[in-house]
Amino acid sequence: MLALLYSNQLQTAKKLIYQSTAPMISRLQRFDLRSHPDFFRIFRKVHSESFTVFYQHSQTFQVAVVVSKKVAKSAVVRNKNKRRMKAILLKNQEILKNRICVVVLKKDVSQLEFKVLRVEVEKVIDKVVN
Repeated sequence: MLALLYSNQLQTAKKLIYQSTAPMISRLQRFDLRSHPDFFRIFRKVHSESFTVFYQHSQTFQVAVVVSKKVAKSAVVRNKNKRRMKAILLKNQEILKNRICVVVLKKDVSQLEFKVLRVEVEKVIDKVVN
């Protein structure tokens, strides 16, 4: 009886953890940069203060986020920047449908508030769509 109660609590805790995590980009939505090394020349560009978006029309929505070691030395900070940017792009997935977007960060955006970063990304998305 006690083991059953414990397993139910454990399952409930796992459900809460999975619900609270941000949605991931599916494999079909990930853009493979290694198979397209010349995307810098082919894609169109939109610049922002913190990042540059390279985009191209496509049949599907695909995303890649690039953060170099010059931007953030720590892998933890680079991954945090990527997660935040991918979360914003996934929220705007319907607007960006039929496009491939590669976001290259110019500076460390981990110091920016999430709301400020989201507003900046949405301004750039408007330029990409129009």
